[in-house]
Amino acid sequence: MIAVHQRREQRHSERAEQIAARALEIVAEEGIDALTLGRLARDLHVVPAALYRYFPSKDALVADLQRRTLAQVHARFAEVLGALGAGDPLARLWACGQLYLELPQTNPQGFRLIAQLLADPRPLVPAEEASVTAEAVAAFLGEVGQLILQASAAGKLAPGSTSDRALSLWALLQGVAQLGKLSRFDERRFDPQRLGSSALGDLLLGWGAPPKAVAELRASAASDAAPPKTSSAKRASNKKRKVAP
Repeated sequence: MIAVHQRREQRHSERAEQIAARALEIVAEEGIDALTLGRLARDLHVVPAALYRYFPSKDALVADLQRRTLAQVHARFAEVLGALGAGDPLARLWACGQLYLELPQTNPQGFRLIAQLLADPRPLVPAEEASVTAEAVAAFLGEVGQLILQASAAGKLAPGSTSDRALSLWALLQGVAQLGKLSRFDERRFDPQRLGSSALGDLLLGWGAPPKAVAELRASAASDAAPPKTSSAKRASNKKRKVAP
């Protein structure tokens, strides 16, 4: 009986994942207002009533999408921090900032969802659902705050409000990442990686970070973002191919 129950729970979870995936596609491609349970049912070739076994309302579905996206971002942060190990706390904080700036490329649908929910002044989910999501946001920002606190304890940042700094950092990164949409008009001017390194560095300097450490982090980020150089031998070989009859 336990095995049967487990298989049933697994099928339910897999189906909920499929529903959420299609819902996220709709939101990312057409906006939050385009998402309705009726539209979703048509896309999935089921009757609308079938969706209520997984999500009792659109509000519950949107809140679930929020939490899934936050969980994905949180997991990626944990992966990167785990790979860095217990090193320089300022470098770890910088790595998290760079990671967030890459979200439009690494998790485009999730980033679009976050962008829409933050940009729309309307309360898009009721307080009961929003409070659950707020707990997930608080947990995520709490971990960012821990990085800031560790940097302060190591003398890499001046003392300050950890919670306010975590929120300021998130606001800065989200805003810069969204400017990437304008890069089609001026790729360099609106490059989120370039702008992000500049803005993040200025923010850390304002919090008392050593200028030399910030300069090194900026230089490392610029080096990582630079296209690979072509060797002189390879350039010569390419030149020969171009002039060959």
